[in-house]
Amino acid sequence: MYQDGRGSVTVKGKARIERLPGNRHRIIIYEIPYQVNKVEFIKRIAELVRKGQEKGISDLRDESDRDGIRIIVELKREADPEKVLKKLYRRTQLQKSIPVNFTVLVGKQPKTLDLKGILWEFIKHRIEVITRRTIYELEKQKTDFT
Repeated sequence: MYQDGRGSVTVKGKARIERLPGNRHRIIIYEIPYQVNKVEFIKRIAELVRKGQEKGISDLRDESDRDGIRIIVELKREADPEKVLKKLYRRTQLQKSIPVNFTVLVGKQPKTLDLKGILWEFIKHRIEVITRRTIYELEKQKTDFT
């Protein structure tokens, strides 16, 4: 992506596994990836359970509030929490790829640049902005003295 201007970035939500009394576990999801709808995400997990594709989940609830996201996935006693979490990453939008395209305007023409090219064009832009601002302020000062 940094060399040719195209690629993708994998974004993962954050989750932790908690041990409960009675040899049970639960997965707490406290961050979901950018542009993932929380309601649709929860529906997808429920659909996996309903279709029998994920047999280790016993309960699913949304305890989110104004302080942040908190989705609780209760697991059955015999379920391996690591395996269930890996399946959630793989089968839901808890992990997703976002395409990247470094297309910028260079001289009013669109071009796909590498990272070095983008940084160079940004530096040239900033030099131009600072030069124009300085010339404007200098001209303003000249007119104020006359």
